[in-house]
Amino acid sequence: MISAASRQAIPNKWIDFRGSNVGYVKPEFRDQVLETLKKEGAASRARLTERLESGDWDTRLTEEQKRYLKDSFDLKNMSWEDYQSLIDKLCEFGALDQEDKKYLHCGFGGSLEMTYVDLSGPLTTARVEPNPTPNGGSFSDWKGDVLGWAKYLSGFQAWDPGSQSWQKTGEARLFEKLYGLLSGISK
Repeated sequence: MISAASRQAIPNKWIDFRGSNVGYVKPEFRDQVLETLKKEGAASRARLTERLESGDWDTRLTEEQKRYLKDSFDLKNMSWEDYQSLIDKLCEFGALDQEDKKYLHCGFGGSLEMTYVDLSGPLTTARVEPNPTPNGGSFSDWKGDVLGWAKYLSGFQAWDPGSQSWQKTGEARLFEKLYGLLSGISK
């Protein structure tokens, strides 16, 4: 299904619209849509890597911005809507880029917790089992503790065939940046 939240540039003729912002890809265009999404995913991932490696990484908030965020948000007890508002404010202040939202699990409408799916890389399948740790990876598992959640997600690594070592993912590096910003606010 393609929705307004997808934000990819898919030509209207490829979509069988079922509502004002909802439609399904026509079967004859599935390969083109998948290829378009893969290219957009690879380009988006490259832009994220470039931003993280450029100097954008060291973005600082002013004391006034920190005070505003501290007064406006409870980082240990936050609703999903509050989290999205916090990320919006960090983007408004220039601490994060609008494109970062999808990697920070934001930018989707409704109350569902949705994560960005990058089709540019290999897909992985998994089976659902009970989580042996007290907190899983979803926002709701952390019961509003955005600081703990961001710190947890900042630790994810993936195997890098180029360096033959485990490296933090771009998403984990972005959550590390978010954790650093939020830690500065909570002091």
